[in-house]
Amino acid sequence: MSTTQFEQPPNQHFSAALSPSCFARHDSSHPDAHGTRQVAFLDSSDEAFARALDECGVAWRYKPRTFAVEWDDEGNFVDSFTPAFYLPADDRYVTLKSTDRASAALDARSVRLLRQNNPTVRIDFIDPPSLERFPD
Repeated sequence: MSTTQFEQPPNQHFSAALSPSCFARHDSSHPDAHGTRQVAFLDSSDEAFARALDECGVAWRYKPRTFAVEWDDEGNFVDSFTPAFYLPADDRYVTLKSTDRASAALDARSVRLLRQNNPTVRIDFIDPPSLERFPD
């Protein structure tokens, strides 16, 4: 697990964060007029994506909500899913595909169930940014 300080930028659409121009090294210690925060990321690809969002000025929240996605025949909750990011300006959740096939398959299933059971929830299941774009 990694803890890195990130800026909270003004709201903008996140698609710009996926463009190559936004994948530049981010100086996470640089003070920002919007304040800073500490985030404990569970995966290095989540951290890289957060850096890309910060570079493009996209507001985000990390793992802010867990959704029930599956129930048994008696209506008891049996499975949940927590998307990695919430982008408030787009009212959209984003989950990054894992490089591990088993984890990616579970996440794909969870995203499918979330969409099926909560059709008003907007969620994207995307490839993570390349960590090679962030040299040490």
